Amino acid sequence: MAKVSVGVPAYNEEDNIRRCLEAILAQDMGGHELLEVIVVSSGSTDATDAIVSAMAAEDPRVRLLRQEERRGKASANNLFMASAGGDVLIQLNADALVSEGAFAHLLRPLEDPEVGVAVGRLASVNDVEGLFGFSAHLMFYLHHRVSSAAPKMCELFAIRNIGVRMPEDINTDEDWIGHHFLGEGYRIVYVPEAVSNLKGATNLRDFLHQRARVNIGENYMRRKYKYQPSTKDDRLVATAALDFIREERPWPHLLFGAVMLEMLARAYALVYVSMGLEDQAVWERIDSTKRH
Repeated sequence: MAKVSVGVPAYNEEDNIRRCLEAILAQDMGGHELLEVIVVSSGSTDATDAIVSAMAAEDPRVRLLRQEERRGKASANNLFMASAGGDVLIQLNADALVSEGAFAHLLRPLEDPEVGVAVGRLASVNDVEGLFGFSAHLMFYLHHRVSSAAPKMCELFAIRNIGVRMPEDINTDEDWIGHHFLGEGYRIVYVPEAVSNLKGATNLRDFLHQRARVNIGENYMRRKYKYQPSTKDDRLVATAALDFIREERPWPHLLFGAVMLEMLARAYALVYVSMGLEDQAVWERIDSTKRH
């Protein structure tokens, strides 16, 4: 039986943090022990800290670690990993709602000593009728299909506690974790039954900002660490896209719009990186993704 520490990086998450923690504390651990849930509040100025402190008073497994300044998700995750006492570490975002039974599914592959990382599945809670809801639905569908062929890191994952510390000047911390464990000789396993429910951006500014940021980070991973996530494999993405079209039969104008939005975000990211600008370790909050 493994002892499990859960890390939740948070910045101004007063609307979501209680629901997130309640879903974690209610998880079936599959015979393992939930040792602690550590919330790293990185420069929060709203009621996030007060809510977490109140929950910690009710359940001693909940702990609050506060960073006075916002230093980015990689910094928050390093603080979590340095403080965690578990054999296995699970990380998820504060604006995510993890599905019932997700942790039991996520922990099972780590019973194999050759597996270092288990990655969950992202699911959109957006209404799929409009362009941005459709785009989020399409993006998570492609992520799922590509990960089924070649696992791609995402915001919900479990790792062995082997003393990992990551550079703090990166924004794609999940990809760095995957790159590191592969370099250590471990396998990464995709666990689609472990679902993390998220909301995609609901307006043009937020969508482009979020997707450009992700692409900037992935481009820097390729430049600095010679690592490319499977979602950059055009063959895998094209195969998944054809499956989506056959199964979903989307309206052509929505499909065209979603593709154009992603191409624009990727083009911006390429120009940004080619100019030698810094990776965005501390990113602007995407407000529309927070309103579940």
